[in-house]
Amino acid sequence: AYVGRVERGVSKGIGVHSAAVSLATNSCRVKFDGAVTDAEHILEQLRASGFDGRILAGGTRARTQEDLAQAREAPKEMRQRESAMWRGLFLRALSLTLPAFLL
Repeated sequence: AYVGRVERGVSKGIGVHSAAVSLATNSCRVKFDGAVTDAEHILEQLRASGFDGRILAGGTRARTQEDLAQAREAPKEMRQRESAMWRGLFLRALSLTLPAFLL
């Protein structure tokens, strides 16, 4: 559902040929006609759909090493936060359940 909403929100723009969302890399790749629209306008459409984002590359396939490092770090940070959340929930549940087993 999430992927479809993002893809539909971005694809309905004028000049956008396609949009492909990847949850694994937490990214969206958009193919568009640069003569009709630009990346800033597509980002505005994404935000109007209720999602946030940022532009990683200045043009097609013009990624810098910094952009690639940011793209790799974003999912890693997200996994670390999620792991910490689940660890906290587990410890809280364990502390509430353990006394019942000891009785």
